[in-house]
Amino acid sequence: MNDIQLNYIICIEEQLNRRDSASFSLMKEADLTRFPPAAGNPAAFEDALMRLQEGNMAMEFVQQRLRQMGYIKGKRTDYPSFYREARINADVWSNFRSGTVASSKPTLLKIVIALRLNEDEARHFLSLAGKAYNAMEMTDRIIFACIDLGIYDPDTICEILVYYKRVYAKKGIVVNDIYADDARTANRAHRQKTE
Repeated sequence: MNDIQLNYIICIEEQLNRRDSASFSLMKEADLTRFPPAAGNPAAFEDALMRLQEGNMAMEFVQQRLRQMGYIKGKRTDYPSFYREARINADVWSNFRSGTVASSKPTLLKIVIALRLNEDEARHFLSLAGKAYNAMEMTDRIIFACIDLGIYDPDTICEILVYYKRVYAKKGIVVNDIYADDARTANRAHRQKTE
């Protein structure tokens, strides 16, 4: 581990300790407002259901951000460059775009990182996709610590996750490397080319 990575680990440790001492509630108060109470208000429930059926709100959010980042210019889109940067394969991206298959949390976290979302934007995006930040999951806490520190490089985040996977395995705490599938996919593609 080089000095830069060691500095990241030290900063992330500080972030994790700060998150522990602040509170261990699963959601911030702002997160509770995304699920308006429907009891006694069938119109509010139907309105929320209609919004969900109107389309993939998470994809709409991503498209807005991609426009800001220059991946979408007029009618021209450069989705392949984005999903490669996010380290998502074409099939997974297609499923996310269409909304026909619910995306996994690791896929959504990869999108969060590639879009360089801040913590509030990341929480909002996850909620649009039907997921949520979970303070009880160490992977979420590490990813959000990286976001707070402005660490968006997938290779660096991968190394940080692998480091914490080793550290916390001794304590029985699970840390998932959201980029682990990338290595398997790359190895599979390499084997197919050489056969």
